[in-house]
Amino acid sequence: VQCRVCHKKAGGSKTLGLRSTPKYAIIHLKRFTSESDKVKCFVRIPLKNFNLDPKINPAQLYELVGIVDHEGTSTNTGHYTATCKRDGRWYHFSDAKVMCSTPAETSMRAYILIYKKQEI
Repeated sequence: VQCRVCHKKAGGSKTLGLRSTPKYAIIHLKRFTSESDKVKCFVRIPLKNFNLDPKINPAQLYELVGIVDHEGTSTNTGHYTATCKRDGRWYHFSDAKVMCSTPAETSMRAYILIYKKQEI
């Protein structure tokens, strides 16, 4: 980033804010490098009481209702699966297979997290 006044290069930061919270929050995690390699690190996944933006409404919480996972080593190879909540129960979807499941609170495969606003 270049300073507008002195035109010297300086460190920068980027922020994102919300004016109101949506009914559903879809969070896409950056899980691949610019070379299409998989980022292999664990991510903590809050299952309930996730606050999207405490500055807007500290009392507004979200609960996890879906996870999209990527199993593979790059963007060119792998398999996507989903774990979703319906009527209080969790299900894992992999192609034509559907099984009862429980979401993990940490994951190396999570790619997209789907949260639903909890009723206040």
